[in-house]
Amino acid sequence: MAAAITPFVLYAALTATRERTIADAVLRAQSLERARVTARRLDDRLQEIDRLLDTAMARVRRPNSGRSRLPQAIDTTPNPLAATVSIGVIDTSGRRSWLMMGPGTRIDAIPIQRRTLIVTMAIGSARQRRDTAASTFVDEGNSRSDTDSIAMIIVRALPRPSAPCRCLADAPGALVAVLSDRAVQELLSSDAMPTGAVSVLMGSAGLPLGRIATPERWLERGARDTSVLVTRVEREGMLNVRGVDGIRRAVGFAALSRLPWRVYVGVPRTALSLAPDQRLRDALMLTLLALAIAAAGVVLASRAVSAPLQTLVADARRLAAGALSHRTDVAERGGDVGAVGIAMNALAADLETKRRAMQDDLRRAQQIFDESPVPMWVTDASPDSASAGRIRQINPAAAQLFDVTPGALIGQRDVELLDAEASRLLAAPAEHDVGTVRHGRTSVRGNGAVGRDFDVTVTHPDTPRHPIRIVTLIESPLHFGEATSPSLATPDARVAFAARIADDYSELLHGIAGFSQLAADSADDPDMRAIAVERIRDLAHHGLAMAQQLRAYGQRDVLQLSAIDVNDTVTDVVQAMAGTLGQEVELDVRFSVAPATVLADQTLLHRVVAVLVANAREAMPAGGTLTLATTFVAVPTGENGLYAAPPGRYIVLTIADTGTGMGPDAQQRMFEPFYSTKREPRQGAGLGLASVDGIAHEHGWVIGVESEAEVGTAISIYMPLAPEPETAVPANDDQSSLDTVPARSA
Repeated sequence: MAAAITPFVLYAALTATRERTIADAVLRAQSLERARVTARRLDDRLQEIDRLLDTAMARVRRPNSGRSRLPQAIDTTPNPLAATVSIGVIDTSGRRSWLMMGPGTRIDAIPIQRRTLIVTMAIGSARQRRDTAASTFVDEGNSRSDTDSIAMIIVRALPRPSAPCRCLADAPGALVAVLSDRAVQELLSSDAMPTGAVSVLMGSAGLPLGRIATPERWLERGARDTSVLVTRVEREGMLNVRGVDGIRRAVGFAALSRLPWRVYVGVPRTALSLAPDQRLRDALMLTLLALAIAAAGVVLASRAVSAPLQTLVADARRLAAGALSHRTDVAERGGDVGAVGIAMNALAADLETKRRAMQDDLRRAQQIFDESPVPMWVTDASPDSASAGRIRQINPAAAQLFDVTPGALIGQRDVELLDAEASRLLAAPAEHDVGTVRHGRTSVRGNGAVGRDFDVTVTHPDTPRHPIRIVTLIESPLHFGEATSPSLATPDARVAFAARIADDYSELLHGIAGFSQLAADSADDPDMRAIAVERIRDLAHHGLAMAQQLRAYGQRDVLQLSAIDVNDTVTDVVQAMAGTLGQEVELDVRFSVAPATVLADQTLLHRVVAVLVANAREAMPAGGTLTLATTFVAVPTGENGLYAAPPGRYIVLTIADTGTGMGPDAQQRMFEPFYSTKREPRQGAGLGLASVDGIAHEHGWVIGVESEAEVGTAISIYMPLAPEPETAVPANDDQSSLDTVPARSA
């Protein structure tokens, strides 16, 4: 009966598979075509916005006539974008000075500091190009509200005319067009979409635009980091995605021609495509029924050979109990039963060989664990066990670090070996976080020596039978004590410094060698191999960080001096680091002299500004105001200490924050190499400000510092004015309320 049913079952399965393939192809083609059509529609609407901006720019530059001193609004009566686009003029203070189209609430929804920043960047970009053409850039909106948020911001700097035109273009500012998220949502959903379909516009940052409800529902778990991100390098294509809502979709994507954005249209599998699945399941059920009938026949036939089968069962139980050296006598019989006995004996021999190989691997792993120069231990991580949190194994390197014998620490809680800041890394992970690696830092006192800083790495391998955690300690590559920061002024100090660096690199190389051997010997253990590779990567990152910091502090490259506008450098740094400042930091950029021309190495000046901005941001963990200003200062002869620099003409770059500030001791030591107030791991070793001090000395600059605890810090760099015949003086000195710093010079 089973043999008679099998051909029909196979034919039904093949037919259902072919129908499913055809339905999937049609569905994929529909989703890809929808994505193409939507992308073309968005391109056309962006072209309409460009034409509106051209019209608005012409009206802004048109001389005013009669009593009106402002340009007329754009006639948008027949334009379908009039209800979704707002166009207005924003001055350099971020204030909306005129509205030309749409409701002004969209423009006002942009935070004032954001408006000031985009206008500053637009004007700075136009000045860099040194022409009168309008400079346009598009920014993804990041302002959200409960009513209608912002999807994109298109900014054009108002070109300064060669002669006054008695129009709005006489004042510095920018023409801003704001397209709301509601508009993008209408453009994406204007076509009739099937039930359960999702249309998403993804920006260049990989985030959805358009304020769709639960935009991640069409994504599979982890898709943000894998398949969807891969599509950002292709113009168009297809994805098969099963979302977290359990719906399987064919997702077509197409790139916009005018912007680096992509449209994704996910169409759920229809009933037509689900029908073949049902027929395939029916075929499988028939197959299982046929197999069940065949099994019943086997059981009936086995009654004739019940004794050999009972022997096979007994032998199988002995093998399951661990007696892998046992062999069944049924293999000597002929027929099918004898063939089963031969197969069982072959399986037992194979299992015995694998068990011996596993025992050899365990012995080698134990040997590597014991001989590793990196301190490590294994702790019971069972949540309900009486031995939870107690050390099960510890290698001699860890015992030597704590100045005890290895057996003395067995059974002790490992949380007692670490300080309170690092012990939080030992907490049990969530179920979905098993296998992840945590990093931290701790201070260890052993062998009667002073405390030494170590990087702590905690791993919870995926071992469901008995959860454990593996803890390793890697000494920090630059661990000079805060009270003994080296001064390299004497030969002995330089020799000690070189010896310290040699010791650090020696420890790094020993650790890399040990974990490399562990990775090579763990080919059959993916978990142990992954742990070893992770440790090697950590050690390599430590070495690279130490090399970069040492090179920055010892910067002795030949200076490539050229005339540089400090304002342009500040603008470049602000554009590059704007995404790292966070929404809780308010940015205040003030240029009271333009151009601010000095003779400097452009790369090193960029590094100085970036280091000072990063330090100021870290000094404001809860947010605050970050101010960047350039000022022209003429220090007179015989001045009585009001300024940090000697007499001369300077461009002063001031970077101020409203952060934690520094006390007198920290101000005296802030430029010392390896001195740092940062206690979190991987935040640097105290060479950032030291490299700033070295670069300043190479250029002949003077650094002034003023700081007060819980108030903030201001650092001013006095850079001699470039000797040009027609050097500009401050355009409007009284606009800046930030004074230059008269504190000590470096």
